[in-house]
Amino acid sequence: MPPLHRFFTPWLRSGLLAFLCAALGCSVRAATVTVYHPPPEVSQDLRNIYQTRLLALALKKAGGQFVAEPAARVMPKARAIIELAQGVPGIDILWAMTNVERELQLLPIRIPIDKGLGGWRIALVRRQDADRLSVVQDVAELKPLLAGQGHDWPDLKILQAAGLTVTGVNSYVGLFSMLGRGRIDYLPRGINEVASEMNLLRTADLVVDEHIALHYPAAMYFFVSRSRPDLALAVQQGLELAIKDGSFEALFQSVHGARLKAARVQRRRVIELPNPYLPAQTPLQRAELWWRPLEAETAAAPGSKPAQR
Repeated sequence: MPPLHRFFTPWLRSGLLAFLCAALGCSVRAATVTVYHPPPEVSQDLRNIYQTRLLALALKKAGGQFVAEPAARVMPKARAIIELAQGVPGIDILWAMTNVERELQLLPIRIPIDKGLGGWRIALVRRQDADRLSVVQDVAELKPLLAGQGHDWPDLKILQAAGLTVTGVNSYVGLFSMLGRGRIDYLPRGINEVASEMNLLRTADLVVDEHIALHYPAAMYFFVSRSRPDLALAVQQGLELAIKDGSFEALFQSVHGARLKAARVQRRRVIELPNPYLPAQTPLQRAELWWRPLEAETAAAPGSKPAQR
């Protein structure tokens, strides 16, 4: 049986319960509803701190009717998406890179919460291969090398559609093990993920490549069940208010600013890739929603003509 708040919350919103209480001489106040998001798949993984803080900020801006907490069960993202789509109790909201399939399964809140950082990738390589990508000038020269990605990550299909050689792996932790053992040549990671992953791995065998960056337009959204338009509306309103008053950007910079500066994208060779799986409704026209390198010539804005390199 669904939690009781899912029965009573619509009554509170419609005013019906308030009307009944008024008739009976009682008072009513809308209860705070807890919504659950997936916890990290790996303990001590700090990559989700930004998403959880942004979700809390958005819900607070929306009036505080909802509060977010991590769910009790740990599960792969693919499983969380399936359970959220099927209405299995335990998960109410999650964040993921969007594609057409996911927007059919779930209800997207179309504000890129990472400002498109998921489409900016830099590679992890083995220490002995630290300069291997220094000679790579374009996609054609990258094709002979084998990359690794999660088997259910949208990035896998994007990279393959660009003609790159990529293998899908079932285990997130297994990706790093495969790289360390030389079973893959490089591991493209989000520009905002690499630093925390290196801290988590604490291995001297892997290093961050300093020569190239891959870029394709991509958006990470909050998603909810299609049966929860009330929650989607609250998150949408809260995010828009946070964008308007600057608190969204302040949080983004506090978490990602130093990492983006350290990535030194302006010193890298940026290889532009298409994203044929990006839904047509992606708000590419809203420039304020997307991150761009500090130097304008480093890369083109999402959806625009790539810079010549």
